[in-house]
Amino acid sequence: LYNYTKRERFIYFPDKEERIKHSMHFDGKTVVVIIDGSEQGVAKPSQKWLEQFLYSTKKGKHTFIILLVCAPDGTIYYVSPSY
Repeated sequence: LYNYTKRERFIYFPDKEERIKHSMHFDGKTVVVIIDGSEQGVAKPSQKWLEQFLYSTKKGKHTFIILLVCAPDGTIYYVSPSY
């Protein structure tokens, strides 16, 4: 993925040979990366703008979001900061 406003990569993907080395076959297809997100509950912020930013309608509470990108064999490519 690429951040076009800052012109920088924020998720690094290894080259094709490296991805294939850590891949696996599932249901007739080759899986090279798994991307998953998780929400971690936090206390309600005192600042109104931050309260609105962190509120998750999905969870019904205030949360941080964490993104993880890994290979099927468990090799971790990226863990985002909480936001």
